[in-house]
Amino acid sequence: MARTSAPAPNAGTITDLEAAVRQERAGRAAIHADELPPIPGLTITDHLVPGSDDDVKVRVRVYRPEGRPSPLPLAVYMHGGAFVLGSLDMVHQGVAQLALGTGAVIVSVGYRLAPEHPFPAGLNDCYSAGVSAGATLALGVALLTRDRGGPAVRFQSVVMPTTDDRLETPSMRDAVDTPVWNRLLAVQCWRLYLGEGVTEADQYAAPARADDLTGLPPTYLAVGGEDPLRDEGILFALRLMQAGVPVDLHAYAGAAHGFRDLDIDTARRAQEEQIWALRRGLAAD
Repeated sequence: MARTSAPAPNAGTITDLEAAVRQERAGRAAIHADELPPIPGLTITDHLVPGSDDDVKVRVRVYRPEGRPSPLPLAVYMHGGAFVLGSLDMVHQGVAQLALGTGAVIVSVGYRLAPEHPFPAGLNDCYSAGVSAGATLALGVALLTRDRGGPAVRFQSVVMPTTDDRLETPSMRDAVDTPVWNRLLAVQCWRLYLGEGVTEADQYAAPARADDLTGLPPTYLAVGGEDPLRDEGILFALRLMQAGVPVDLHAYAGAAHGFRDLDIDTARRAQEEQIWALRRGLAAD
């Protein structure tokens, strides 16, 4: 399991993605798990794990529910942020709630960010840190795991996924001034992620480009009705179904991108439905 979405959580409306990156880097101060207030029912620890390159260590934060018999199911979480924003600290409370709600050990991955580390750095970090699946990075991990014969992935949870660098769906073409996320930001996002001079993504960067989706794990996929990413998420879900993959598709009417970070009934319902899906998926034989 994992989850990513395009803008960073609580980002509000971003008008210039590169400016947002500069601002975020200038104000970044990573917090260690030992410095965070304790969350009842969880043991939370930070670790460095070997990355795909000899000189790379990937920071992960492990959320272990207390008072539950071992072994516990394991889920890997990849935060959102348009490939260029976000951190372990930014999603800390949300990941903790997933761990409490599902009863699973959750490993949150502090993967390297573009533009300093363009594709495939972040994807390789997520693959090295642990294997499961969620939106763009985690979908790429699921494809890598299948193609490399890696560990079996039981379930993937995909929330507001960015799957296609071509930006040709109706909801994306019409996204001129949509809240939080729009087509201009999506163009910047892909340029920063792929690196200068790269005009076409491969299937591990943009999973919608994959010709073959067979063999991927059962999937929970959620989109917002007013999200520019809505159509590419729905189309990807349909392609998974056509490939014989069980899919639980949820579309939340009127919801903009990033709605899950708001204190509204729709966000709470979406969180509850995702937790229920994860419980079911992680408990499957």
